Amino acid sequence: MNRYLDPYIGMFRITLKDYLYYKTDFILGMLFSVGYAVLMIFVWSVLFASSGKSQIGGFTLEGIYAYFFLFTAYFGMSQSNISNTMQNNILQGTITLSMTRPVNYVTQLLLGSLGRWVVATALLSLPMILIAVIIAHVPISLYGVALSMASIALGFAVYGLISFLIGTVAIFITYIYGIRYVSSMLIYLAAGGVLPLSMFPQYIANFMYSLPFQTMGYLPVSILLGTATPSAIINGFTIGIIWAIALAIFAFFWWKKVKGRVSSVGG
Repeated sequence: MNRYLDPYIGMFRITLKDYLYYKTDFILGMLFSVGYAVLMIFVWSVLFASSGKSQIGGFTLEGIYAYFFLFTAYFGMSQSNISNTMQNNILQGTITLSMTRPVNYVTQLLLGSLGRWVVATALLSLPMILIAVIIAHVPISLYGVALSMASIALGFAVYGLISFLIGTVAIFITYIYGIRYVSSMLIYLAAGGVLPLSMFPQYIANFMYSLPFQTMGYLPVSILLGTATPSAIINGFTIGIIWAIALAIFAFFWWKKVKGRVSSVGG
């Protein structure tokens, strides 16, 4: 069993070391996320001060603090770098070599994404959750933590599958920077990064709830804050699971169809 797992464990360690070696770039990206959360908190502080209200959209100012700190933490744990890795492999001409290794290429991508998850959790998510607990007095319960982490696991799977599908586009057009940027911004919006989904007009909120992206931010934050109803939790998980299965099936057959073109673009 150990001999079977050794290649996977070794590759995961290499990926982890790479992220830690280039931690300066990674930390700068994390600081940008933190900076955006602070900016949103400043904007909402101004809105509360100018409105004279104690609540806006069902949130107190302290609740807004907690929401954006926790959202930054959870969304950081949900993200995947698979599309970036695939694009770099193709640009550098190393994808064909990667596909000849003992570890399956898709598994290599997954291990790389897990390495990023570990570093993001340690350097961004845990500190942000701690800040939310201290500054916004977020109550922590084992039930809330367990359910919110289950939502993050589901969101991580969905984000990874979407990132993988976007990465395959690089097989055809090589440069996918624009597609990656636009898709990440749309996912961020749909996950509740600009506004809590409950603050959108009802018809827009209903559309957002029908997508899987709330599992990456809005749903786990609502669970931890205790504002998510049992029906909202069940619906969020159900929709997320359905999307994850559909994306996984599509990704499986799509990869079988396009991986034969890799040798013509990846060295």
